[in-house]
Amino acid sequence: MTEYIENLFFYLVYIFDVFVIGLILYSSRKKTIEKSFWFIALYCLVNSAINFSYPYLAHKINFLLTGFYTVFEYSTFAYFIFFSVQNSFCRKLIKIFSLFMAVFIICYYAFAPVQRIDSIPIGIETILILIYSFYYFYEQMNDLTGKFIYNKPSFWIIVGMMLYLGGSFFIYIFANQVERQLLDQYWFLTYLLYILKSILFIIGIIIYAKQSKKTNPAKLRPYLN
Repeated sequence: MTEYIENLFFYLVYIFDVFVIGLILYSSRKKTIEKSFWFIALYCLVNSAINFSYPYLAHKINFLLTGFYTVFEYSTFAYFIFFSVQNSFCRKLIKIFSLFMAVFIICYYAFAPVQRIDSIPIGIETILILIYSFYYFYEQMNDLTGKFIYNKPSFWIIVGMMLYLGGSFFIYIFANQVERQLLDQYWFLTYLLYILKSILFIIGIIIYAKQSKKTNPAKLRPYLN
C-alpha cells in the first residue's frame, strides 16, 4: 500500500511540474514574463528530467545529479527571493551567502564520500532559504503601500518554498543515517510536500498572469486640454 501511494505521488510530481511549465509558457503569450519565473519553469524541467533518469543511472552518478539539483534549486529560490526583497543590504547578503554556498558545494563534492543523498548541502540550502524568506515577510510586514500580501505572486511562491524545504528538512537530514526500509516508508512525504509547493507556485503564477503590465511613467502624457 505504501509503495502504491509513493508511486502515485511520484507521478503527480511529474504532472504538476508539467502544469507549472505549461502555465508559465501560456502566460508568456499574454505578457512579458520576468526571468525569475522562467527559472522556476527550468527548475521544474530539471526536476522531472532527474527523476526520470534516476533509476537508470549508476549510484555515483545519481549522487552527483542530486548535488547538481540541490545547487540549481538553491540558485532558483535565492534568485527569486533576491528580486522579491527591496533592501539593498539584504540583497548583498544573499550574494555573499550564495558565494559561500558555491565554495562549500565544490569542496563537499570534491571530498565527501558517495551517499544516498547530499544531506548536508540540502540542510544548508534549507536554512539559507528560510532566512531569506523570513526577511521577505519581515519586509512585507513593514510595507505601507496598502497592497494585501496575498495579492502578490511572490507571497505564494515563497510560502511554497518554505513549506517544501521546511517540511522535508528532517527527512533529508537523516536520509543517510536511517535504514533504507524506514526511509522508504516516509519518502513519499517529500513528494507530497513538493506537490503542495507546486500548487502554491501555480496560485502565484496565476495571480502574476492576471496582473496587468504596469504603465511606464515616462510614457505618460499629461492632459493639456
